[in-house]
Amino acid sequence: LAVIPYFLFMSSMIIGRLTYSRIKGSRSDKEMVQPFVVMGGAIFLISLFLGLELKETNLYLGYAIFCIGSLLCGIGISFVGPLFFGYASARSDKPGGVAIAELGAVNQVLTLGARSIISVVAGIASLPIALIIPGVALILVAFFVAAASQPKK
Repeated sequence: LAVIPYFLFMSSMIIGRLTYSRIKGSRSDKEMVQPFVVMGGAIFLISLFLGLELKETNLYLGYAIFCIGSLLCGIGISFVGPLFFGYASARSDKPGGVAIAELGAVNQVLTLGARSIISVVAGIASLPIALIIPGVALILVAFFVAAASQPKK
């Protein structure tokens, strides 16, 4: 039962990545990704706090709200990966495959570091407090999208 939000998040992230080009249409990548990541992060944080608040009076409603927030957060983050890989290929002097491989390696190291920090915070404080970190990080991705979309100097 505890893994359902994760499965919803991952499923919506996969579906979002597979349907990105259809959803995007004629809009620019920046126009698509920035609102989605901000809304995804905000919805995740709101559903986290609302779910925690409601669990005292209605456990199932609080859990359902958090599950819906996780689902929508997955859609919000789903467009970021392909966008950053495209930016890395376009901005690098190296062949596209090398740039993507380097970005993938950096991504793995950063993911390990972030998961380590989140798990330590969850152990020291609580899981809901630790989940604030990825929610805020998702909102901050919008600023990285703006920086990465700038032309290469």
